[in-house]
Amino acid sequence: MAPWSLHDDALGSPRVTASWSRRAETKPARRDEVAASCVHGGASGGTARSLDDARAFPSGSAWNPCARSGYNHAPVLPPETLIMELSQAIRERGSVKSYDPDHVIDEATLRELMELTLRTPSSFNLQHWRFVMVRDAELKQALKAASWHQSHVGEASIDVIVCGKLAAHDDAERIWTEAGEDVAAKMTPMIGGFYAGNESLQRDEAIRSGSLAAMTLMLAAQSLGLNTCPMIGFDPKRVSEVLNIPADHVPVMMITLGKGTSAARPSGRLPMSEVVRFDTFDGAPLS
Repeated sequence: MAPWSLHDDALGSPRVTASWSRRAETKPARRDEVAASCVHGGASGGTARSLDDARAFPSGSAWNPCARSGYNHAPVLPPETLIMELSQAIRERGSVKSYDPDHVIDEATLRELMELTLRTPSSFNLQHWRFVMVRDAELKQALKAASWHQSHVGEASIDVIVCGKLAAHDDAERIWTEAGEDVAAKMTPMIGGFYAGNESLQRDEAIRSGSLAAMTLMLAAQSLGLNTCPMIGFDPKRVSEVLNIPADHVPVMMITLGKGTSAARPSGRLPMSEVVRFDTFDGAPLS
């Protein structure tokens, strides 16, 4: 496959795609950069004067990778401005275990990554997750030692430790105040009563919410041309000591984040008919 190419989708509107190696070498455009590009003109020869004008162009009037960013018109974009659609990110994400140790992820990219990640849903919107983004070389080596010396922990640009706050229900009033005082007054005691004294539920919820956020982070990273690998192969007690994680937070998983130097190994999947059933656990399979 060529380093980058155009493919027509089902709507007749070509989209930009790229090979894994090309994605590893380039940084996708920010959404607002693509939007601005849509405003200034495109392949059909027209020029949109505003975002409203850009949205008004018919989707078939020109090939438009911007259509998947919420805009209906786009110029011909070079491969460096790749925007990856969600289905592509899901299909192409894999656990990469070899990284360029010299690659640096700039803070603008990290902010965009985390802005997307923080949109993850959580029970009662308590947002149990906390993220420790380890980029210090010595700390990464300490994490590598706590991860049975797995090389990609030391090579990755950043090791992300996803943590879950056990007592996240204590934040309910602060979070729900934005919904209005009346709503907060109703929700806060209800949430507190739901979790209070139930340590098992608190831990389950912290891990559940942290895991949801971890998946969002990995898909967002893939869409931004970065690679990841989720891990539970580490000593949580030692990791907590190295990173000063408080006792009321549990390490959910580690995610290596960076620029991969080799593709993820193929991974098999159980057949859909085995894992998806209608109505009851032993119901008719979806196949």
